[in-house]
Amino acid sequence: MTTYAAAITNLRARLDEQNIPRFWSDSNLLLWLAEGCLDIARRTETLIEYNTNIDANAGQADYLLPPDVLRLHRVEFIPQSSANPPQVYPLELSTFYEMDQRWGSSQYLQSVYPSFAVVRGTPGNPLGRGSGALVLKVYPVPSQSGAFNVYYYAMPNQNPATTDTLAVQGGYENIPLLYAEYIALRADRDPRWQEAKQLYEEDLLNMIDMTRKLHDQAGSVTFAGGGYSAFGGGYDSGSW
Repeated sequence: MTTYAAAITNLRARLDEQNIPRFWSDSNLLLWLAEGCLDIARRTETLIEYNTNIDANAGQADYLLPPDVLRLHRVEFIPQSSANPPQVYPLELSTFYEMDQRWGSSQYLQSVYPSFAVVRGTPGNPLGRGSGALVLKVYPVPSQSGAFNVYYYAMPNQNPATTDTLAVQGGYENIPLLYAEYIALRADRDPRWQEAKQLYEEDLLNMIDMTRKLHDQAGSVTFAGGGYSAFGGGYDSGSW
């Protein structure tokens, strides 16, 4: 995998600054590469399957989520009393308005296994306030301890070291360089920035198309007695 240091060297070659830095410092190029990785992560949702085990406590409804969550994909509950191999109970992700139809006037009904989850707060908690932290609320409230497996689309580190690996899916390491190249040229008022931006957008759209699922087979929806083609039924199998 490519490091940020190697990406900076490659980027300088693209900017015709192989020998002596004249216009752009390493710190600026590092910043723009990190910005590019964030833009790619946000628009492609490819930094995926980050799984964090959160302890589930009996009687507790709210759980703090990691600060790098962009969007949740899947939440599972594993009861402590589960056999080996453990039993896994997926939760349905919903919204507060939709859940009002289910929990009515009591959000704290207890049950052995939670069935639903909603999220409140702001990813990254930019205001730095406790109330703005991203919180997972489950319903019913677990009546026994266990653990939650949380799968989510993640934000890359915005303050990487040059020795860190470029935060982009393997095979697409050139795209953050295109982003940083167009930002650098634009900062220098070089008209070539428009061409670099066009190349960035084209490669990014291709990445979005190619990474929706990490195989080349047609998807299907199965049920007892038969199944439907994903293409025929308009089903999007996604990348998970």
